[in-house]
Amino acid sequence: MGVCSSAIDSPPIADDELMNEITSLINEVVVSIPSEYA
Repeated sequence: MGVCSSAIDSPPIADDELMNEITSLINEVVVSIPSEYA
């Protein structure tokens, strides 16, 4: 049971890491856009 629970819990963690990376990249782009047009 422990293995099953860990396997089920692992994908959401990976998704959270991907979302964090994507959000960080988006934030960098959003911050860089105003500086280019400033």
